[in-house]
Amino acid sequence: MQILVRAPNWIGDQIIAYPFFRALRQKFPEAKITVACVPWVADVQFQNLVDEVVVVASGTKGHIRAGLRLKRSRGASFDWAIALPNSFGSALFVWLAGASRRRGYATEGRSMFLNERRPWDPNPLRHRGQAYLDLLDDAGQVLAGDFDPKRSWPHATPTEPPTEPFWIVAPGATAPARQWHRDRFGRLISAAWKERGWVPMLVGGPNEITLGKRLEEQARERGIPVVNSIAQGPVTSLWKCFAKANMTVCNESGLAHVASLCGSPVHIVCGAADPRRTAPLGVGRVEVMTNPVECWPCEKNHCPQKGAMYLACLKGIEWETVWSEINKRVRT
Repeated sequence: MQILVRAPNWIGDQIIAYPFFRALRQKFPEAKITVACVPWVADVQFQNLVDEVVVVASGTKGHIRAGLRLKRSRGASFDWAIALPNSFGSALFVWLAGASRRRGYATEGRSMFLNERRPWDPNPLRHRGQAYLDLLDDAGQVLAGDFDPKRSWPHATPTEPPTEPFWIVAPGATAPARQWHRDRFGRLISAAWKERGWVPMLVGGPNEITLGKRLEEQARERGIPVVNSIAQGPVTSLWKCFAKANMTVCNESGLAHVASLCGSPVHIVCGAADPRRTAPLGVGRVEVMTNPVECWPCEKNHCPQKGAMYLACLKGIEWETVWSEINKRVRT
């Protein structure tokens, strides 16, 4: 059996989809599973659960080209395709790829491309990981307790953790409505060094290079040693560090999900996101700090409010409160 899966578009969503990929492989142990994904999530595909990774350029044109290319190279070889994202382009892609059965949620006017349509449940209590899993019949409840990074990411060269007590700080986010202020991360770094002797390890992607440098400079001015690993390799290379860290503190971001899946206790400063839908699923204990103002959770990337209400959900989360909560849950 030939199965095609259009994977989620963001690191966090891909990590949340781990139980789906595990259940798919358990249901079809002999199938050839091809996963198609955008370039920035190629590194976090679960290599032990799929047979092939095909990179698809983002946007409708990229989906059209990739779908037609697969059709030309494979013919009508895919027996079944599942589109995990709810986007129009993902459904168009699996249709163009020539899959005979095409499953996904009936959203965004894409039903014409799917012949195994499933109704979308907008219930905010339904976790996104469960939504992915429900695309497989009788797949059960969403759990992710058996993840093995060595098997899933065999090509990743792990970054060695610091030898001194350390914690991980991931200060970046994809959108302003999810970005806690840099100075508050800086205050946490100072408190953790002063009260716990924790060396901060900064992690993130290329977009956080400037942010990381400013945090590093600020910390060194206060005599705090820093391990700055921002943009030093793929996120998969950090699995050993996440497994050993005393704590990971971050915004609601993809790194929060990777950290939890790899075993780190995680403390999330959550702005516009709804943690009921997107809380990490890994074995690491997860605590989510929110400030539920009247417009929360809007789940928007840019805050639509003005004046005093602008980013009120994030501004109302004080660093002292976050540090107090972290101290209650320190790994011993």
